[in-house]
Amino acid sequence: LPEIFKKMREAVLQVDRQNWGVIGEGTCNLRVAEFHRHTSPSEGLPDPHHYDMGSLVTIDVLLGDGPFEGGCFKTLEPDGSFTEHSLAVGDALLFVSHKYHCVSPVTAGVREVLVLEF
Repeated sequence: LPEIFKKMREAVLQVDRQNWGVIGEGTCNLRVAEFHRHTSPSEGLPDPHHYDMGSLVTIDVLLGDGPFEGGCFKTLEPDGSFTEHSLAVGDALLFVSHKYHCVSPVTAGVREVLVLEF
């Protein structure tokens, strides 16, 4: 597990350097680690103005071995539209933590996600 965490932390630092620079050259400590499990029917994360307060960069990793329907991760864009981010099991999505995001309802199956905030 420590090796996996090290790789994820390095990915966060690399993506931040390439895109945002919110972490800078300072330290990058894990602030939050959560396991989200949404079993249908589940409302998901309906608040379109949700963000990860107090963190700089968030990484979501889709886990689980069973199929599910719904549960689409969406980000709210400056023009008011939503961008849908499709993930397969094992995929990771990195984003600045202040980016508004939500998850559509899970309508079948179970959606499991590891969320790490730095």
